[in-house]
Amino acid sequence: MKLTMKTILVLAAVTAIGLLGAGTALGATYPSQTLTGGFQSGHFADIWDLSADDMTLSFTYDATGLSDVAGAHAWAELGVRTAAPGATDWSPYWRQTGVGPPYTYAGSVRLLAGQSSDIGDVTVTSDATYLYVTYHLDAGWCMTESHFAVATTAAALPQTKTGNAIPGRFPYGASYDPCRTGDVALNPIPLADIAGFEPGDTLYFAAHAAVQGCASSETAWGEGAGFPGKDWSMYFCIVPVGTPIVAEGSGVWLATDYDWTVGTFGPDPVGAPTLDLDDKLILQRQGGQGEGAYNLPSVPPAPGNNYRVWWDRDGVDPYQNGETANTDGFYDVVITLHATSATTGTAYMTINGLAQGFEVDGTWGTIELTPAGMTFIGDMTKLQVFYGLYGYGATHTVTFSDISVTQ
Repeated sequence: MKLTMKTILVLAAVTAIGLLGAGTALGATYPSQTLTGGFQSGHFADIWDLSADDMTLSFTYDATGLSDVAGAHAWAELGVRTAAPGATDWSPYWRQTGVGPPYTYAGSVRLLAGQSSDIGDVTVTSDATYLYVTYHLDAGWCMTESHFAVATTAAALPQTKTGNAIPGRFPYGASYDPCRTGDVALNPIPLADIAGFEPGDTLYFAAHAAVQGCASSETAWGEGAGFPGKDWSMYFCIVPVGTPIVAEGSGVWLATDYDWTVGTFGPDPVGAPTLDLDDKLILQRQGGQGEGAYNLPSVPPAPGNNYRVWWDRDGVDPYQNGETANTDGFYDVVITLHATSATTGTAYMTINGLAQGFEVDGTWGTIELTPAGMTFIGDMTKLQVFYGLYGYGATHTVTFSDISVTQ
């Protein structure tokens, strides 16, 4: 077959599209997602680099499976978020102003024998799953027993009612025969076994040992604060070190809502079309934000005076613009994305081919502030398409179909 230049270019484009994930992606089409619940969410595996080129995310939203019975409500989302460890697929949010998981622990205290003799140290480290504890005995000392406890508060460490530690009830440690010298490691301690533990908690430790020197046997403790009792038992604590998070915000997405009126999805009375704005479709960059979060081309002075945010499934009454009515609960959505830096971007959304906007001059119908969009924050080099549904009070269903990305 003779290849023309046009054929070569088409083949090259198809090949590039087929290499999603291996380099810069040019486009992708994803399978429809029907979400039912309750709660359901997920994402597609491809990583998109918005800093390399602008990106368009398009899809059709079918809201006809939502329930409007008494005591029920639901929301749905689809958009892009930063691909990062622990990232969620529902109203994702990522902070730079702190640290995030995985948290790790690292600390060392002196091992004191007979209340005052420095005979070595106790070191605690961790990864995201286990604590690792090592007793180090200086030359001339060996250990016959170790007892170790960890808790999320000092009060939770095993102790008597009067506040004296109870090493015999410490859950970790061992007996050693012959007496151990040098570095003695305990078995790894699963973080999940610590009662009440949540990632990022400060942890409290009590490290006890029975040791032998050249001419004596002693009790030893990892140096720290004294237990509240009258003996000299001690505990110490370690504040975790977290993984720095590189941006505040994770992405941007379509968030859907609908009129809270019971039975709002019912058909209008015959011959009497009603202004019942059934469906709400807005952009979000943090969960729960409303129209006031739009800030492009500027923040709307009256966010409630918006256009093409609320939509009517049927009927056009005398006070209503027909362009947002008779949707039957189906919406063709296009979100256009642009990176302004490695961690910042802009987003605009059209619904059924119409840009969103806001009233500014008080003359309704002129839509001065349009197209309206918003800035968002995340890692522009690592974006994933995600989707989700959250509802209660009934079984809700939404479908996202014809999902595609072009770049």
